[in-house]
Amino acid sequence: MEGRCKQKLSDLAVGSSKKKGSKKIGYKWQINMTSPKNSSLVTITLFKNIHCHDIFIKTLKFAPIYRSFTSEIMEEIKFYIVNSHCDTSTIWNLLQLKYPEWVFLT
Repeated sequence: MEGRCKQKLSDLAVGSSKKKGSKKIGYKWQINMTSPKNSSLVTITLFKNIHCHDIFIKTLKFAPIYRSFTSEIMEEIKFYIVNSHCDTSTIWNLLQLKYPEWVFLT
């Protein structure tokens, strides 16, 4: 989404045209990394920490920590499936109630 949009026209038919859309919003944040084949290290060569929008704390809800379950939660899911024969929506509702501090994405 880096850069500014330059309107381009696409030919739909002879004599007619339509403006094409773009997702470019002038976003300046950038990171460049290298990982040489002969090394196991990843090196950051460029980091521009410039944002054209506010950073919201609620974004942390979708951080990688919430993309995996603890072993305790996995045991609960296994129990619900094997012993109770619950479907996914029922399990989701039960986990939401028992672990309100966690975000369970559908």
